[in-house]
Amino acid sequence: MLLELRTQFTDPQLKDDLPAEALDAFERRLLKPPAAKPVGGYSSGELERLTAAARADTARIARRLRASEDLLRRYREDRGQLGTDDLRRGEVLASMADSGAVPEPVRRFQEWQSQRVAIASDLFLTWKDLAPLVVLLMVVTERNGESIKELPVKHRVLEGRVVELSVVKRRRGTKRWFETVTWEIGPKDRELHTPGGLYLLLLELTARGRSFCGASTAFAIWRNNHRTGAKGITEHWAPFEASLGHGGAIHMSAWAAERPKPVLADLPPKKNGQQPPAPPLSVTFNRIKTSVDARRTRQMGGHLPSSAKSNTAQVLYANYLKADEPTREWAAEVVAEALVDAEHAAVEAHKRAAERRGGGPKVLPKVGTARDLEEAGMAPDVARKLADGELDTAWTACEDHDHNPETQAPCGDSFLDCFHCGNCLVTRAHLPGLLGLLDSLGALRQRMNEIDWW
Repeated sequence: MLLELRTQFTDPQLKDDLPAEALDAFERRLLKPPAAKPVGGYSSGELERLTAAARADTARIARRLRASEDLLRRYREDRGQLGTDDLRRGEVLASMADSGAVPEPVRRFQEWQSQRVAIASDLFLTWKDLAPLVVLLMVVTERNGESIKELPVKHRVLEGRVVELSVVKRRRGTKRWFETVTWEIGPKDRELHTPGGLYLLLLELTARGRSFCGASTAFAIWRNNHRTGAKGITEHWAPFEASLGHGGAIHMSAWAAERPKPVLADLPPKKNGQQPPAPPLSVTFNRIKTSVDARRTRQMGGHLPSSAKSNTAQVLYANYLKADEPTREWAAEVVAEALVDAEHAAVEAHKRAAERRGGGPKVLPKVGTARDLEEAGMAPDVARKLADGELDTAWTACEDHDHNPETQAPCGDSFLDCFHCGNCLVTRAHLPGLLGLLDSLGALRQRMNEIDWW
């Protein structure tokens, strides 16, 4: 019925008349199967290499723009202290800072384009800077690529410790849902490791470009309008403000493969005894998001409700963790370790209980007659009664029901306590009943809730 209601509610004629919260509830309660097979994330080594590369390149971008800002400041404050080269460069920077226009060098057209980009990159972010910045922001903030593209300029810094802002949580359709987040800023030398510090760095690096294009989103870059011929301020652009896909693809795989130290995937399996070289790492939004979600899930011990950050636990599992091979391997290892720990804990608990109650059951599977029992060291009267079944309890036998080893009083314990009592006697005649008890308890556990079963 709910599926039919959702089909009705998503009709274009009804959709806009329903509260957004109601539509969101249907989307969360009744998840559609993913259109494409979920893609697994990166191994721990691949994610570490990708993060290190993005952090190193982001640091280089920050050093580049900060060095230009420092030269511009010195040029304006005391240009007499600058050398010839710095004077010439400071003049170009001052012109770009005041007008937003990037000069056109007198060169051949092929060189002219790359030269303009190089000049602009002294003071502004360019398209090639986006890949490492977006990758690092996704890794550090643990948000998806769409939310990173739409990071706002508006924010509040609280007591110099955290930054508060509203991020977009996109769902199906054109509606938007917003979430207020607080991100740690951390010390200045750790700005590339904390979400708040990295966000504030992004605003710093894009400040000049945003001042010319008036962007309300954090990303603003300079683009070379050689095709349209529009120069000056129009070359400053907020690529994701009007539409997430309007600006074109961020070529993250190309960035990872073409940097001086390429980011490589793990080594493939050997073929015919030979080790093939590691291929370049394919970098996509989905694989990054899957990897950081899997990392957080491992840090939370596998508890999905605690691990879910920007999605529900159901979406986190179905769309990200289910197809992630490293997560499945980790989960299998955790379960195996948990089973071993549970077995050890059960054995130790049994040993402690048995020590309090006379050392645990006496198992005599190879004897049956009274003579056999006497030869095994049992008192004649006890051996006779045991052989005749006079000492039998529900499933085993009791050597001295009137003297509990722990209290020395007549025993009134549950029959399950017999299994760690020193008075308990087990012979081969008891084995069919014990196996039947085990099967019955197992069957009951399938039909009863855990508390009642215990």
